[in-house]
Amino acid sequence: MQKSQIDIYVNENYQLLLKVASDFVRRKKRNFDPEIVISEAYIHVLKCKDKIETIGQLQSYFFSKINLEVSKQNSVTNYQFKERHSELIGIERQEDNEILLQIEHDIKRNSQKAQIEAYRLNLNDSIKKIIFEAYFIKRYRTVRDFAKYFNLSKQTANDLINEMKQEIRNYGKI
Repeated sequence: MQKSQIDIYVNENYQLLLKVASDFVRRKKRNFDPEIVISEAYIHVLKCKDKIETIGQLQSYFFSKINLEVSKQNSVTNYQFKERHSELIGIERQEDNEILLQIEHDIKRNSQKAQIEAYRLNLNDSIKKIIFEAYFIKRYRTVRDFAKYFNLSKQTANDLINEMKQEIRNYGKI
């Protein structure tokens, strides 16, 4: 049989092929598009066109291939569907993990901010208030900048910053 004859058959009987494919997909509870199954059957028929002599044989080849594509676990359509489906699941899981990590990060950061703010509100020592303000409000966050701002040695500035950080950590535990 020639390709042109197969194409004519497909054009004239597409609705029948679609109905057959849809019925097989529904009966086997598959989640893929029946048109994909028809495409695979069409490719198969084109490969076997030399063996096909009549329209009845052509129809049998189509129906058989549609049945195999839907029924068999190792068919091309099932394989492609599983591969795409597993990729999508992997993407969803990756996105879910990223969202969960972001939420955990936000919770931790908000908790730290609340702890720092509670520490600031309960500061009674004016020197500690000045150190806090320089570090958190004026943003002298490096030892070098902090030491330069107060005209201190780097070691002293480092000790003051670490002492304040330790007090903030301990403040939430009390």
